[in-house]
Amino acid sequence: MRRLLVVVMFLATFFLAVNSARADQVQYLVTSTYSAGTQTTAFSAPNATFTFTFTEPSNVLSSLVTSVPLEFSLGAGTPVSESGQVQYFDSTGGGLFTISFTDGSGNTYYWDIFGPVIFSGTGAPYTLLTGVFPINGTGMTTSALYLNNTSVLGNFQGGTVTATDISAPEPGSLLLLASGLLSIAFLLRRVPPMQLRIQGCAR
Repeated sequence: MRRLLVVVMFLATFFLAVNSARADQVQYLVTSTYSAGTQTTAFSAPNATFTFTFTEPSNVLSSLVTSVPLEFSLGAGTPVSESGQVQYFDSTGGGLFTISFTDGSGNTYYWDIFGPVIFSGTGAPYTLLTGVFPINGTGMTTSALYLNNTSVLGNFQGGTVTATDISAPEPGSLLLLASGLLSIAFLLRRVPPMQLRIQGCAR
């Protein structure tokens, strides 16, 4: 009975610890449509819809420039995974962010995406906001795709950036889970079989 109480107390403590030690990640889904005058490349085409997905490992940033794995899709094509960079901007820079990555040929593509500011704070640390944010911008702040940060391959208007908070256990919580399971297994192994207890009482 005493061992059972120990197990129950441990499980209660463990679940409280896990719930209080979760990392708030932010998952992004970016979708928009290129204009009719967009050049055709591996990552663009006239009137084609494109999407980006990526996840920031924490909703608190020490810098507005981050390196993240990206997944890009053009129309119904096969998604492409790249290691890229995201730079967030305040209102003076047009808001939202620029996404960039370098392909296998050494060409770097930049998606300048304008819209609302999606973080809070005027200095580090910055806190990422969640929600659905419209992609907009006109004139000098038209959302566009650049090749090597010089040649404009095309513009895009409309679409959204969806930022969703997702929680994941901290590495320390996973370690706590493993040690807890081992402890429970150890305790259960030490419990004598009921038959031996009965025989012991009969003596």
